[in-house]
Amino acid sequence: YPASYKFARFGGGVANNCGGEKTVKYGSIREWVLEVKMVLEDGSEAVFKNIHPDELIKIQAQDTLEGKIYRDMSDLIIGNYNLIHNYQPKANKISSGYWLIDVVREDGGFDLTRLICGSQGTLGIVTEIKLKTIKRAPLNGLLLLSFDDLEKGGEATRRILAHKPSALEFIDKFLIEMLQKERPDSVKIIMEGKNEAPPLIIMAEFEGDDMGAIKKVIGEVKEENKDLTSDTREAYDKAEQDKLWEARRSAAVVAEGGTGPKKALPFIEDTAVPPENLAKYLSSLYGIMKKYQVDFSVWGHAGNGNLHLQPFLSLSDPADKEKLFNIAKEVYDAALKLGGTLSAEHNDGLMRAPFLPQEFGPLYLVFEKVKQIFDSLDIMNPHKKIGVSLDFAKSHVREDYIIDIPAPRPKS
Repeated sequence: YPASYKFARFGGGVANNCGGEKTVKYGSIREWVLEVKMVLEDGSEAVFKNIHPDELIKIQAQDTLEGKIYRDMSDLIIGNYNLIHNYQPKANKISSGYWLIDVVREDGGFDLTRLICGSQGTLGIVTEIKLKTIKRAPLNGLLLLSFDDLEKGGEATRRILAHKPSALEFIDKFLIEMLQKERPDSVKIIMEGKNEAPPLIIMAEFEGDDMGAIKKVIGEVKEENKDLTSDTREAYDKAEQDKLWEARRSAAVVAEGGTGPKKALPFIEDTAVPPENLAKYLSSLYGIMKKYQVDFSVWGHAGNGNLHLQPFLSLSDPADKEKLFNIAKEVYDAALKLGGTLSAEHNDGLMRAPFLPQEFGPLYLVFEKVKQIFDSLDIMNPHKKIGVSLDFAKSHVREDYIIDIPAPRPKS
């Protein structure tokens, strides 16, 4: 359930290993991909899925690029098992780097869809995707919890996660105040009865088949957190829920708001830390933004410790352009010190790629070999993820930032 769900497509979702509001319960899209058909660098097609040892041996014996990929990837993963497990970030939602940690499945299978999902088109061209589905829960309830202190919000996040919410989101006072200026209707219902925006609001959704059970859980969550919250609000009516969600889902509009040269730039907008470190991480980010004297907006997925932080800078100003990379380095340093990742759901691309060696250490050398195994000619989405220097990234920063969000396609 990404924020772009009205116009996003599965190809991009699989390429980025997308996530969103529901990831805290259902995981990223990687957990739902059963198989993919992919065009390889020599023009041949291969179907990747979870294959068991007897079938793996047969494919490895083939004199094809597919057979070579299976031979080389098996050797690479087995030979670097400890490295892969020791240098994986502790964040519970990751789209950064190449995912290798569970290509070798618990049932003994070998599943390269785990790697391909989130590879951002750098290993081949995916042409078909097979997904598993489940029945959607028909009922849900929403609980808003306001906090006068970030640390209290962090502790509440830990407590709420034990009740298995279907969504656990947050917005902070800076975003609320910005939306009050740019889009006041979106926060009107949240600000009812409040003179000023609270430092943090957490939105917890619970779903199921029985409304009585949902209300019981929400009552338990309220009771458990009454020592932390300054205010709470329950909503079971869909129309009321939609109004409450509008503030969170309107967050991205700040990027296109305003007519001046400074725009909310999405260059560090997808870091994540273990949820228990969220409050500490937020405090660090506020300090960094204050140091560089930039306005910013921040919101995100509290259940995954995933922040969408967008500082307001002007790409036409050389000083701001240089500041962009300095801010990025300090934000990434703060995230990595807390066991986090540079990208939880948006992936690396060109902007984050130069920082991957810092995130993954010696595991980055294994990533280079993965790229070589699949794409020795470097023709699959080159200059993304692997082999991107900071100077190369800087040379490709645009001179302005104009966002053009496509309209939703009409229903057929």
